[in-house]
Amino acid sequence: MLVDLDRSADLEVLRGVDSAAIRSPYIPMVIRPDLSGKNRDEFIEEARRLFERWGLKQSITLLEQPVGKEPDLTLLHGSEIAKGDRTRLLLQARLVELQALLEWSEAIWRPKTYHYLLPSGEHAGEYIRLADAIREPRDAEVLASWLNRSLVDRMGFVIDTGVLNPVVLASIRNMERAGLTPNPVAVLDQYPRTSADVDSAINFAASPEGNVLALLSISSTGAVLDRLFSALEGKRPSLKQVSLQVMIRKSSSPLPETIDVWSPLQGEVPIVEEGFYDTTCDLCRSADKARICPISPRTLDEMLPSQLRLTTPSVAKALDNKEYWEIADAKQAVRVEAHPHPAIGFHRPSMPIAVRIERMLTHAELSKGFLKRVKSLHDEGLDSDPDIVLVPQHELEFKGWKSFWGKVRHTLAPRCAKALPFPVDEDGLSAEVKEKVRDAERVLVFCLGTVTGVLLQRGLMGVQTAKEDPDFALQGLVMHSRPATEREWKGLTNGYGYEQDGQRRLFCAWKTLLPDRSPLRDELALLEELDDSELEKSVIPFWEKRLSLCGGGSGSKRPPLFWGARDKDRLTPNAIFGEALSARATFAAVGAAMEQARAIRPADSPEYRVFELSAVFRSYYDPLLVASLLRWLRPHESWWGWQWSDCERTVSHLVTRMPLDQRRIVVPELLLAAAQGKVGPSAIPHLRACATDLLPAVSGQQRAAIKLGLHIAPVIDEDGLKAD
Repeated sequence: MLVDLDRSADLEVLRGVDSAAIRSPYIPMVIRPDLSGKNRDEFIEEARRLFERWGLKQSITLLEQPVGKEPDLTLLHGSEIAKGDRTRLLLQARLVELQALLEWSEAIWRPKTYHYLLPSGEHAGEYIRLADAIREPRDAEVLASWLNRSLVDRMGFVIDTGVLNPVVLASIRNMERAGLTPNPVAVLDQYPRTSADVDSAINFAASPEGNVLALLSISSTGAVLDRLFSALEGKRPSLKQVSLQVMIRKSSSPLPETIDVWSPLQGEVPIVEEGFYDTTCDLCRSADKARICPISPRTLDEMLPSQLRLTTPSVAKALDNKEYWEIADAKQAVRVEAHPHPAIGFHRPSMPIAVRIERMLTHAELSKGFLKRVKSLHDEGLDSDPDIVLVPQHELEFKGWKSFWGKVRHTLAPRCAKALPFPVDEDGLSAEVKEKVRDAERVLVFCLGTVTGVLLQRGLMGVQTAKEDPDFALQGLVMHSRPATEREWKGLTNGYGYEQDGQRRLFCAWKTLLPDRSPLRDELALLEELDDSELEKSVIPFWEKRLSLCGGGSGSKRPPLFWGARDKDRLTPNAIFGEALSARATFAAVGAAMEQARAIRPADSPEYRVFELSAVFRSYYDPLLVASLLRWLRPHESWWGWQWSDCERTVSHLVTRMPLDQRRIVVPELLLAAAQGKVGPSAIPHLRACATDLLPAVSGQQRAAIKLGLHIAPVIDEDGLKAD
């Protein structure tokens, strides 16, 4: 029996305990008081007199949990506890407290008419929502007290979910009371996580001092626990003090002694049943519990089936921008992990995708496509006859600008023989340009391209500074706008303002959403953690080329973008993303279509948007499209289906229906996706088998790509669990 006494409680609360339990000689009692502001010796003396007067027969001890030291048990009443039993008693006390918090707050969900689909893909009849167990500050404090013995100066924390933040904050408070300084806290906030994510989190938490406490809330499939354990063991030589603790585990199988499990204790039954990982789920075949309720990877809460919004890349956006990507590809204007134009390099030193529009200006179809867009924008409110047009200085210096302007100005600005420059630095407009702006009634700021909007903002500021009368007509136009989010474009639109009738003043011919995050940087983080001594010699040159490409070190070279690809690979003719696009242009076009699908979300709906991969891969079978989709996909938004076996079925159909020559791209990309946590465990054994069968049919770079994929992809045993 564990008795927790906070500041406002005293030993008299024991009068409310069941007399049968409190008087049993076989139930030892552990009392943990909050002695802040109290005299310890006086409390002990008072407790001994009280228990003697009550005539209690069991062993009663005082529990103290100093920071940085092992918990201490002081005998208050009854017989002394044997040294060998003290450790067991403390483990039992910790378990009792955790289970009591879960039961009192009804944090263990045991529905009778449905079962759960967990973020790991597991089907389970029971689910623990640990957040429900931490409802008051004292709840977090008592859970944190069991971490005190592991705390040292400059201790950093790695937790698997933000649910544990209150516990960590209570631990940090305990450290500060003891005069210790905490290190940062790293949260693995999306499930599943990759080994690279875990390594980065540990490095962040450890900082130079090298002390890490990793706390896992609930271990179900064991995937995250395995990654944490492997990463900590690999870094142990460089870490001073390491502690890996699991609060709740759904299995009682043996673990290394260095992993401290709160529940269950060794040899005891877990508080919830294990789920189903293989192709047959007993709950799905049950008449009572066949219905499935998904658990949100974001909130770890129940979701209504209607909250799970299945989506696919935006077909409308792909068709709308098809012409633009075809022109960009024809001029090899799409770059990956590249620098923007030097004139604006001060603002963005590197970009996941850079479109060098200056190379596109000499393409005959660009002006034709742009003019068609301008004519439609005239119907939407774009001024068809501005007095002057302002263009960024560096764009006027592009090699093909004069020819391009000569083709479009008659429609865009008939009375403007040439555009006027505005600088992108802080100098502002020249005196000559400023004078012309003052005299103009209708001004158009025109940019060939924008990402963050800095050029549009500089043009806007230049006009506003030059104009003395605030009542003037100003509009903005971008040929290709590619913000990271829809809200960023909305912010730029708001900056230019609206007409009195509500008509916007900022327009764009082509608009794509391309996120700032880089799939190649995700690959780099994974590959950098590999030990080259464990790689085959034939794989090392390919591994080094990938490191160079993903790190932006390939320069003007254009090595194949995808694993197993060749320079000559092109998209299937008549594809909706573009005619025979290269890998880089396909990569950009698919990323834009996927981001547009993410952006379509009702503001008043708490839905969780995921990509329905079974539907996606029925629609998109070209290897470059498949590779691009897998690259832009994030682990928590990959939806393979309701059943454990759905992922295996989809991957099997995807691979087997492809000609042998196309599998050289898709199979290694799937292996990479599996290593990044995007492929469900049920598909990995079949995927590894396909890769092994493909090896004799390929050579050179393609063979090295498959071997590297087999090296990094997880190994799943026959029960659907990650093998050691």
